[in-house]
Parts: sequence; C-alpha cells; structure tokens
Amino acid sequence: MIDPETITHDNALDVFRAAYSRRVGVGHEKMSYGQLSDTIGVQVRTLKSWRDSQSMPQMDSLLKLCVVFGPDFTSEILTVAGQGGVENIDPSTRSNAHAAAADITDVLAEITTRLRDGVFCHRDKAATAPLMLDLSHKLEEQAKAMLSEVPR
Repeated sequence: MIDPETITHDNALDVFRAAYSRRVGVGHEKMSYGQLSDTIGVQVRTLKSWRDSQSMPQMDSLLKLCVVFGPDFTSEILTVAGQGGVENIDPSTRSNAHAAAADITDVLAEITTRLRDGVFCHRDKAATAPLMLDLSHKLEEQAKAMLSEVPR
C-alpha cells in the first residue's frame, strides 16, 4: 500500500499529463482536441491547459475522460495511488479482488467493443476466446491466492 503522504499534486499532475497527452492532440490516432471537446463538453482551451499542466480536470470531467479513453487510461492515472497498473503484475502475486475485477473489466471492454456493430461474428470469437481463456487462468490463480490467505 502506498503512503498517502507520498502523493503530491505535482506527481499526480505529471502522471495525468503523460497519460492524457498520449491519447489526445494533433497527430494522435485516438482523438483530436476538437473531437474530445465535442464528446465531453469541455472547451478546447481547457483541454489544452490540461496538457500544459496549467490545470487539472474537475472530477466530472476526469470521469468523462475515463469513459472516453477506457480502462487502460484509468489504470494509468491510478498508478499514483497504487491502484492502477494491475495488468503489469504477475498473476501469481496478485491476491486481491480489485485485480480480478480489473482483469474481468478489460475482457468485457474488448467484447463490448466488438459488439458495437450488433454482431459477434467468427472473427470476434477468434479474437476474444484467447482473452477469455487467459482470464479464466488468471482468476483461478487469484482465487487460489486469496484462499491461501484466509485463516482456517
């Protein structure tokens, strides 16, 4: 667990700016400032001030960014608090329900993305089946680790 005293405004700002800058702006595949402005209802000037570390989004805007950019963005910005980055940890060392929930969410997000067109075709099944198998193995390891921690 991270000591809350180690979380500073500057540290949080740096992590947010890095995650945000990788996903929006000129030349980025994900989204332009204009598109993001239209999507979340925030002025382009404000969006650019977040990039330049002149300000940080308010909670409602931050949550909208999490929706737009998905779980990998959310995980990245939560690393400041020791809550993100679970996808980078060896499954055999993860023994909490938060990690299991993160794994499940990642797979469901992929399936949901593939269902946007209303059809779950053979290509979608081929792409998601390995993810689901990997998830089942991770969940089994996590469950075993959690059970080993339960006092008898």
